[in-house]
Amino acid sequence: MARLFNARLLVIATFVLILVSFFGIRSLMAEGKSEAVKTETAKRAQSWYYTGSTTNPDFNNPDNYSSEQPEGVECGGESPIICSIQDVADSNGDKPAMSHGDVTSDSSNQYAKTFRQL
Repeated sequence: MARLFNARLLVIATFVLILVSFFGIRSLMAEGKSEAVKTETAKRAQSWYYTGSTTNPDFNNPDNYSSEQPEGVECGGESPIICSIQDVADSNGDKPAMSHGDVTSDSSNQYAKTFRQL
């Protein structure tokens, strides 16, 4: 009788251990997926507004862009001055990553540039 009880206890303990392992591994895998989703969300393109010089513009310098549109500046015009670009943020999140290379040479408009109104 004692052996039968011990055998049943061993089967139950093994079953519980398998269940705990299964759900533990599943939880870890779900955690990894949520981190990937957070990373992907953080890398979505956003608007960056040109805030640099208009007399001697440097459109390729990420320091000349801000996520806030400058006061009094309207986009959607046809001036030669870029108003905004679309790009992902750099690793600090405060400047565009310039992920498509040279803004002024972007003939396929990967940056989705808009220009200032005259």
